[in-house]
Amino acid sequence: MLGSFAGANVSLMLDAELVRYMTSYIMLLSAVLLYLKVYQSDWLNSLFHFPDHLLEGKKLYIYGMLAGTVNGFISGAFGIGAAARLSAIRRAFHDVRPHATPRQYRLRRLLQSR
Repeated sequence: MLGSFAGANVSLMLDAELVRYMTSYIMLLSAVLLYLKVYQSDWLNSLFHFPDHLLEGKKLYIYGMLAGTVNGFISGAFGIGAAARLSAIRRAFHDVRPHATPRQYRLRRLLQSR
């Protein structure tokens, strides 16, 4: 929450044209990172070492607060959702692959209700 509040205040100080360009660059970067994690995970794992166990205790809280603050700042400053970045971070820390994206889940639920 502090990150998003700080990001919103920073975006008020920036020129609207700059915020527009930065938003598009951040969205593009998020798409590239998500693509790498989902479709090129073997290559990505060969470049970076990801832990093979779940984080616990103090380390979990520190990393969680840091990731939340940074993502909140980006979301607050540039108005884009943090779902793609949080998904990539969650997969990096836990190497969890969802069975379906939220959009696929909603579509499946909609089709099953008919």
